[in-house]
Amino acid sequence: MGQLLVLLLAELNEVKRSSREIGNTVESLKRKRDQLDHKLEVMQRTQASQLRHLALAQQRSMHQLESMLAQLAPSQLTLLQDGPMPHAPLPMPQPMPLPMPPPMLTFPPPPLPYSQGMGSVVRRNNSFPASVLQVLPFLPSYDFSKEPCVIEDLGQMLVVASLNEPECFDDIEPSMVFYASPSLCSLLGYQQGELIGRSTADICEGTFDVMVSILAHLLCGSPTPVGSRYTIEGRYLAKAPGQPFNVRSRHQTLYGPSGTAQWMLSVIEEVLPPDPTLPPAVPYSHLLSDPLPCELGMTSVLAIVIIMISTITVSHCIVVVATRLPHPLLFLCFLSCFFLLFKSTHSVLVKNWSKNLDPKTKR
Repeated sequence: MGQLLVLLLAELNEVKRSSREIGNTVESLKRKRDQLDHKLEVMQRTQASQLRHLALAQQRSMHQLESMLAQLAPSQLTLLQDGPMPHAPLPMPQPMPLPMPPPMLTFPPPPLPYSQGMGSVVRRNNSFPASVLQVLPFLPSYDFSKEPCVIEDLGQMLVVASLNEPECFDDIEPSMVFYASPSLCSLLGYQQGELIGRSTADICEGTFDVMVSILAHLLCGSPTPVGSRYTIEGRYLAKAPGQPFNVRSRHQTLYGPSGTAQWMLSVIEEVLPPDPTLPPAVPYSHLLSDPLPCELGMTSVLAIVIIMISTITVSHCIVVVATRLPHPLLFLCFLSCFFLLFKSTHSVLVKNWSKNLDPKTKR
């Protein structure tokens, strides 16, 4: 009887062990399934974002083409012919004659947006090499007479990104690579043309202060379609896993007629040596989803306050910052900055209002 109990206990322990192994296997499969679902969701979001960028770029190109053709007169279209057209096709050995090629139509360049006439258009076209205009045909639409373009030639390590014209924080999406120069592709280990259509978050990252600076130029707008040039120190990620490249780069944002950012021009000036003392990099797409770092400086707090107040409502501003600041002292600092800005603005408004009501000032 005792041996039977021992065998039953051993069998019961074996069943329990098998059940635990099966449970662990099921949990592992669930975790893998969740990881695959998350990757699939990320891929779907990335694909949807790229499709939106492509549709937006196509819409811009069609709008520019329609505006160019609308400004042409019928007399400006000329038919180019090398010689008199034959009345009949030449005899060919084939039973059916080959169709003649259609005539080529050409027209002079029309005035483009932000131009001051045909002379300025020609002057701006001459300021760019033909190779640059072939890959970046939208550049002549902007007037670089007051603010020079950051791009000089395609020999530079440069990347041009298409933006989704964000109007507020909630509209921010990773930009899409419109063009990457051969030297930049060689530095990062990509084939020529492999980066086109990909998200810039795959190749660029930076510290939190750098991302705040970029967001300020994207959201605060510019009085002119051509934004001012600025220099930052960021990081570029190579295709093969390894140490990222620390670089010093110049940037310039081009804005559309509504004042929203359309293009980001980035030129690498210098590849810096590795610096282990630099703070960890943060993709700017995580700025609104991740908690803000505790080592956030006063300059960055002020920049965030100014950007958010200028782009979204006050209540949304307070809610977003309150849910992302990891320390109560940082939130108190934010409220103090917000109160000072509100107080200064309110005092100016009250002063102007009282001046208008004063009968002495009306005389």
